[in-house]
Amino acid sequence: MEARSGITVEAGCLVLLVLLLLPGVFPAASAAPPPVLPPNFGERALSLSSGTIASGASGSFQATFTNPFSQSLASVSLTFQIYNWSAADNSSGGTLGPSDGWAPSFANAGSNPRLLQVSLSSVAAGASENIERSVTVPSGCPAGSYFVRDQGNLTLANGTRYVFLSRGYFSDALWAKATQGAGNTSKLNLTVLNVSGIFPESAIVVSSGALATWIWAFLALSLVLAAIGGYLWVKTRPQPASTSGAKPRFLRKKADRAFGKR
Repeated sequence: MEARSGITVEAGCLVLLVLLLLPGVFPAASAAPPPVLPPNFGERALSLSSGTIASGASGSFQATFTNPFSQSLASVSLTFQIYNWSAADNSSGGTLGPSDGWAPSFANAGSNPRLLQVSLSSVAAGASENIERSVTVPSGCPAGSYFVRDQGNLTLANGTRYVFLSRGYFSDALWAKATQGAGNTSKLNLTVLNVSGIFPESAIVVSSGALATWIWAFLALSLVLAAIGGYLWVKTRPQPASTSGAKPRFLRKKADRAFGKR
């Protein structure tokens, strides 16, 4: 009886060991890649706009999301990130992180001021949603372009999920592999990138605060000169001929001479 119990215990341990090793021998199947959409779906779904902001001032970042599908979207999750920058004179630049407090940031963005997340509960087919957030540029921020990359997770009412990323999420090597077609032709392969489509990118342009001051000073000076010029023109312009019927002096003299008067 004791020998049989020992064999039973050993068999149970062996079965347990096999079960523990199975995940290593037979790895779990990876998640299916997202469905691939036509190349223009990303541009149809998202458009971006951001103007020039002076150092030490505030501006806005604007985006418009449009449902490009023929059926409603049950949920839309969008992420915008200020992730890289290049100086106006190309002398410096690089990636940006949460601790780079000198760079532009989204107002009230949370722990990472350069990361903005937007969720839309439901978007009807063909409908658009406007997104606008304030952007703050610290005083002393270097003039240049601050690039914004974006991503989106779109889920249809039937549960189908689509993934969109912009160029900034891919390495140069992977992007080159995905865009290298047969015979050295350029063709985007979304399967290589493991996405449904590509979103466009944008940039927040920061100008020097001193430059902005000079621009306003120039505009103010132009208005002053225009006002002075208008005043002088009014004061020195020729007076219009009289409408009372009186003849000008030189005409009267000419008429007097014609009749022999001096």
